[in-house]
Amino acid sequence: MKRQLIGAILVTEGRILLVRPEAEARSFEGLWSLPAGEVGGSESPEQMLIRVLADTARLDVHISRAILVHEGASSTLSLFEASTANVPRTQNASSSAHAFFALDDLPQQLDLDSMLCIAKYCAITSKTGCHASAIIDRVFASVFYSYLAPHLRRFSLPDDVDIYKYVVLSTPFRKFKSVVPFLLSRCDIHKSHLFLIPEFCFAVWTLLDDCHDETHQRYGQPSAVLKFGRRASLIALFRSLHGISRLLSSELSSQSVTRIISALDQSAALLHQRGRNDLETDIDSYLHQSADRTEFLRASWVGVLEETGYDREKRDALYDIQERSSRIGQLINDYFDLDRGGLRDFDQKIASAHWLLLSRRVDESDSVSLRQLWSEASGCKEHYLALLEKYEIGKVLRHMIREALTRLVRRIEETHLDRDEQSILIAWQQMSFGHFYPELDSMGLLSPFLASVENLLIERERPI
Repeated sequence: MKRQLIGAILVTEGRILLVRPEAEARSFEGLWSLPAGEVGGSESPEQMLIRVLADTARLDVHISRAILVHEGASSTLSLFEASTANVPRTQNASSSAHAFFALDDLPQQLDLDSMLCIAKYCAITSKTGCHASAIIDRVFASVFYSYLAPHLRRFSLPDDVDIYKYVVLSTPFRKFKSVVPFLLSRCDIHKSHLFLIPEFCFAVWTLLDDCHDETHQRYGQPSAVLKFGRRASLIALFRSLHGISRLLSSELSSQSVTRIISALDQSAALLHQRGRNDLETDIDSYLHQSADRTEFLRASWVGVLEETGYDREKRDALYDIQERSSRIGQLINDYFDLDRGGLRDFDQKIASAHWLLLSRRVDESDSVSLRQLWSEASGCKEHYLALLEKYEIGKVLRHMIREALTRLVRRIEETHLDRDEQSILIAWQQMSFGHFYPELDSMGLLSPFLASVENLLIERERPI
């Protein structure tokens, strides 16, 4: 029988109140949630919420109206809108049992049912600061921390596990590497630990990429190379294929293990090849290489879904979709490198999509200038930027991305995947739509995605 809960949505000045167990404040299992309590006794819902908010957050509140009812896998949560006049001005969310968060800056470690309620609330009230792409990202993260992260302790790559856990957990949101196949599996709770395999494989690839490029910052946080040191990172890489091979062998078929390990090995060779690309590189070959570098992720998805009995035709379709997505992802990365003026590949004289597009569009005189920039030890960014602007390369690249995303969505809709599965996959791509289709980044687009997540989770109705 489902638990009957009463919760509060308290938003003031664009910030929402969340609570969590104080004892678990520093653990990835200490999830934030909306303040709530179980129905019981002689109290009315309003009286109970006033008491709960006074006890947990020391707030004197007014309960205004019932806003929505959320049917979770193991509970029904009735939410009321609340308000208060005594909001604290400063808080240390890292150590507090309660805190206010901006709606566009919610914590990653947020209970899924609470995140779904917040998403519905934003859609119902059209709250500013809420964007469909950001909410999709946060829902994926909430699924990860609610269902998958507790299994991190189950995996052990001897001595190096802290490095790989750090890489997994320090990647902000974007947990779709494991969450997408988990959702498609109908949230197979008994095998949910399997879906951390793609995360660990991606962590190995990330560490390889960081060591190769000597990256010290990822997503505004210290990279593993900076946090643990280059020597420890290289040792972890040296041992990782053996450790992951043993880990995979205990969970997957020998065919899947061979395919994943071979793909990880291939990534190193392709990363080296990327540094050898020049202006003569064909753009299609360049994108093919970028997709091949993440072959291990597709192999991981197929391997773990095979273990859950997922339909083979659907696995093949998912493999194709993820391969296409990898190519688009490279275009998007190169676009933002250009749009934000980073031009890291330009500095290192590594071919990128904007380099290759420009080299095929310049006239004869500018072609000479471009080749001079390529051959110089330290090229002039101002000259390169002027050429990019002259030939409208940013516009060309943006158009390529829009067309590719449109084709990918059409491909998803043509598969034999059911409506919920298609909705999850389209939403996964939609996280990029907001930058290239501003007209699509509306709250109205969230409904199919949120309904699909709930449908797939409720089917199991079993706790971890």
